[in-house]
Amino acid sequence: MSAFTLVVTMPGTSHYATHTADGRVTLGRGEDCDVRLNSPLVSRRHAEVALDEHGQLTIRDLRSLNGTNVDGRVLRDEAVAVDGEAHVQIGPFVVVVSRSDGEDTSTVLVPVMRSPARVTIDQASRAALVDGQVAIERLAPLEYRLLQTLVDAAPALVETTALGNAIWEPGQWDVYMLHNLVARVRRKLETRVEDGGELIVTVQGAGYRLA
Repeated sequence: MSAFTLVVTMPGTSHYATHTADGRVTLGRGEDCDVRLNSPLVSRRHAEVALDEHGQLTIRDLRSLNGTNVDGRVLRDEAVAVDGEAHVQIGPFVVVVSRSDGEDTSTVLVPVMRSPARVTIDQASRAALVDGQVAIERLAPLEYRLLQTLVDAAPALVETTALGNAIWEPGQWDVYMLHNLVARVRRKLETRVEDGGELIVTVQGAGYRLA
């Protein structure tokens, strides 16, 4: 096989794109990148995927600010060889890198984005609403602080430390507590709204945001 394919998604959204190449591909926020990832969490030239003349596939971090996560390992100005398929996280984007047959070296597919569900809070009843419909009839105090912080910041990402400190007093919480709270609220939202999707998005190593 003399080519590779990138499948780009953003969890919690309908963002989807593919790119097939047979040499070197740069990913980043800059207009000169082969695959543009438009997010403030992505550096202008963030990472590179390359296939050399010997058929070795490598992924390299290009001195990005937040690093490049490859199958759970965070790269910082370094490269890793890939055998088979690799899952790469760059900011809020997930990129699946795999070998391909090379039949199409120029296809880029980006379907029209659907409008994401909108989460709001009814202040009087402390109910959580999704697209105007009640999803959680009454939020518990911690759930309310979590969602209110995310709603106030939407669509921007709230860093993990800032979110934890908004819910609890500084020093009175840990990442495990925050993760469990987010998971509980996420389940409540998504089980009560038909086809709600992932309404609270986790950006590994960075924080949380509303989809």
